[in-house]
Amino acid sequence: MARDEYAAKMLGVLRKYRDARDRNMLLVLPFVSISDYLHELRAIAHLMQPLGPRGLLYLAAAVSDFFIPVWPPLREEGIAIWY
Repeated sequence: MARDEYAAKMLGVLRKYRDARDRNMLLVLPFVSISDYLHELRAIAHLMQPLGPRGLLYLAAAVSDFFIPVWPPLREEGIAIWY
């Protein structure tokens, strides 16, 4: 529930979201792991390549949206991270 001071603005955002979704202008992709997300992102970027500079890929995902698998160990700046 939005605070009263933000309710009107949030309603406007929700209406724009629903309008974009209903006009098939927004593609929402479900994913479970970060690997799923990155593979889908690569495939979509490849499909959008013919659009050139006219294409727009807007990404929005929170860290909490990702399941990070335990194996294989991830690498960050050359350091293996073990969970």
